[in-house]
Parts: sequence; structure tokens; C-alpha cells
Amino acid sequence: MMTFRKVKTYITPNNAPDGGVYSSAAFPQINFVIAKVPGAYVDPRTLSLTGKIRILDNNGDLPSNVTDGFAATAFNGVATSPSVSVHSIIDEVALSTLNGRSIETIRSYNRYVATTRPFYTSSEDVTNGGSLYDAGYQVKSVSNALTSNQETDFAISLRTGLLANQIIPISEKGLHGLNITLSLAQNSQVLQPFFIYDPASPTGSPIDATTAGGGFRYEVFDLALQFDMLIMSQALSAKVPSSGVLGFNTVQTMHSTLLSSDQSINLRFGTKNTLSVTHSIIPSLHLNNIQTDSMRLCEPENNPTATGRGTRAPITQVQYLKGGRLFPYDFPLISEAQAIEERPTSMITEPAQNSVTLYETDNSMLSTNTFLGLTSGRLNLVKTLAQPYSTLPDPRSLFILGVPMDSQRTGVDFSSEQYTVRIQSSLNQRSPQSLFSFTLARNLVTYNPTGIMVIE
Repeated sequence: MMTFRKVKTYITPNNAPDGGVYSSAAFPQINFVIAKVPGAYVDPRTLSLTGKIRILDNNGDLPSNVTDGFAATAFNGVATSPSVSVHSIIDEVALSTLNGRSIETIRSYNRYVATTRPFYTSSEDVTNGGSLYDAGYQVKSVSNALTSNQETDFAISLRTGLLANQIIPISEKGLHGLNITLSLAQNSQVLQPFFIYDPASPTGSPIDATTAGGGFRYEVFDLALQFDMLIMSQALSAKVPSSGVLGFNTVQTMHSTLLSSDQSINLRFGTKNTLSVTHSIIPSLHLNNIQTDSMRLCEPENNPTATGRGTRAPITQVQYLKGGRLFPYDFPLISEAQAIEERPTSMITEPAQNSVTLYETDNSMLSTNTFLGLTSGRLNLVKTLAQPYSTLPDPRSLFILGVPMDSQRTGVDFSSEQYTVRIQSSLNQRSPQSLFSFTLARNLVTYNPTGIMVIE
């Protein structure tokens, strides 16, 4: 009888340190090996990284974050980013075969998740159970802070192209096994203060923030990779071809500096099937800074400080070019008057949202409530949502730039031409901004009994 049988699989890291505790300073790399199994497939829809996370101070004690929602009770404290939480600990994800051939690598993975995740989930998703797998994933910073007072369990997915929604053959008639290597991010990138907003007027800036001092650090332990393995019967396996092709979308990360009020940034992707480009911005002072939210998505800011936000420098015009020609839009995207009033028009924001959501292959990540709660731009939730303060999401910016390249999902060739984004804003040329660029491209893996090859 030709059938599949499902095997619940649980594997621990291949490089566990003494005590099984991983940290960014002492043991920052985690490696899982999925062995080659005859006739086997991995179902990535069920794959999750599980474990426990704790935050410690210099004395090795857990935090004592205390707040009743008002600034008067705030004191030195620490938390993770409520919009990313445990995902922020992963700086890089690398997938390769057991003989070392690279399949996919995503650098600045935590920033990539921070840039894309808010557009798949809304505040309603989070408050109605969407954060159960990650207790630090919250709509309010103070809720996240109270969670940070103790060790917490987590079970998070790995949002890479290969680990999307198609089953992955890991037998000799496939990828010949799989290596998954995770690199941990710095303490100063993962940890941050918790922020308190005035319940009468949460207008986008906190009225107080704790000080994340005291040498806080994070540790993860009891780690495991859990997934369903589908194993074919011998009769069915004998009928499966020994060679084939596996297609998936992969992400490439680039980092640039935005300084001028009218600046063109040139990037060389070297990819033939580019689907989209997405950009996110944060003041360079706030990157890898434990005194701020290193995962924040915002427009450029003039004169930010090491512990606080600057004055918003609105983006008034964006142009996307391929080889020096406007592409895919043959006109500039303009939002001058509306941007000054803190209401960016859809001319800029809709292409950016589409660059994130249009090509997503993991349908389980899409929510029926998406865009009902958190949307692009700065929010004044007091005027738009009749919710009590205890459940009202923190007002925060979800501003990104970006553009989808090809609605047919075949991709655009950037292997011999450079990509350019021209950004006009109110920057004063004395406040450098970090611009992260994430390109989504279509990749193919061919496999046969002798090995694999990654092609475009």
C-alpha cells in the first residue's frame, strides 16, 4: 500500500554547551541537524523553535519590572520589543546541506521580522490569542515588561523562504538532510526599556521610559526543534523520481546610511528573479542601543538622542529606479502635504505594504483581521478605537518603504543592472539614519542522488 506516515519529530541542538545555556556573549551559535532519512519529507508548517528565555542583571537575578501604567511607578527596568519579542534574539538564519552547500542565509533576521510581521497580524490578533506561543509578543510595552520578570517558554516559527509552506524532501531523493544554524543577536539589540503612555492622550511618544541599565543580558535554554516528518512507504518511495526541482522565495539583506534630505541609494542585488524590495528606517543612534527600541519602524528623525526620539523628518517623495530608469512606476511617489500632517497617503504606503504581503507563500501567516488594528503611519488610537486603556495598543509607527516588482510572481532581472531608491525628506544632514533593505527573490534548488545546486 502506497501511503505516508506522520512522525512527530523533536531534535535538540547539535552543539549544546555545558548546561545547555546559550547567550550572545558566551555561546552565540545554535546548530540543528535534520538527518537524511529514506523517503522522508519535513513539513515546515509545523516547524517551531521551542525553549525558554530569561533576562538577568549583573547579579544574575531576574528583573523586577513594576508599573501600574503610570510614569510615577516606573524605575530601572528592561524588556524585549513587544512587536517582535523572542524573534529579536536571532540575528542570522543559515540553511545548508549536510555537506556544507549553502541554500539560504538571512542576515539581520530580527530586523526583517520586525519589518514584515506587523503587516500580517493586527492588535486584535494579539489580544485574542495570537501571542500564546510567545508571551513577550504584546500590544503594550508594560505587559511585555511584566512578562520579562520571569523565565518564559516560547515556540516560534522560522520565517525563511525554504521553511514556508511546501514540504521539503530530505532523503537521498531530495536535499540529503538539512543544517539549520541560528546566530544570536547582541544584548543591546534584543533588550530595551519599557515605555509608559499617558492613558488620556497616547499620541505617539511615551511620557516616560524606564532606564535599561545594570548590565542586563538574556539567555535561552532547553532549546529544541519540533516538526512533523512525513515518511513514504517503500512502494511509494520507489515510484518517486531521484531528481527534481524545489522553488522558494529567499531574502537578501543590505544596510545603508540615509543622511541627506535628497539622497539616492544604489544597490546591486545580483539576482535574476527579484520579486520585491522593502526598506525600514531607524536612527543610527538607536541601532543596537539598549536604551531604545532597536526594532522600531519609523520615518527619518532629526536630532535624536541616545535615549530618546528626535523630531520627525517626513518623507515627501520616493522614486524607485532600475538601471537609471523609473521602475516599476514611471512617476515619482509624492506625499508632501499629507506627510507633513502625519498622514502619509496610499501612494507611498500601499506599494510598501504590497512589497511585504503580495508574494507571501505561507498562507497561515495571513490573518483575516490584518489591517483592522495596526496600520501604516502614526496612529491616534484614542480617536479611532473605542477601547479601554488596559487593552488599547501602544501608539507606534509602522512606517516602511518598498515596492513590488512583478505582479506575475516571476521576478525581474537585476543581475546586470543596479537598483536605486531616491528619498526626499526633511532630514537636516546631521542625523544619520540606518536604512535596511530586504529583497525578495525567487530561487530554485535542483537535487539528484549526487547532491544539490542552487540556481535562479
